[in-house]
Amino acid sequence: MDIRSKHLSSEDRGVILAEHNRGSSQRLICQLLHRPASTICRELARGRQEDGSYCPQAARQAYDARRARCRNVSTTLRQWLLDFRLGFLRLVLVG
Repeated sequence: MDIRSKHLSSEDRGVILAEHNRGSSQRLICQLLHRPASTICRELARGRQEDGSYCPQAARQAYDARRARCRNVSTTLRQWLLDFRLGFLRLVLVG
């Protein structure tokens, strides 16, 4: 595992699945992966099924959906700022 990596990889999720199924604590899992306990807690919450089990595919889908929403807001805000600046320049230049 690349320690510099910011996001969980498929291998990380596989370790979480295996250790969670073994009954390992979140603390032990975070120590194995060299990640904060909050990361493991959020990942298990994202992938939690109705029966309480962890599904890495569901966790990845939830993660991707959340990232897509963040990118859309960021892109929309950037476009709004650009439009605002252009409108302000037109107002100043045209009079």
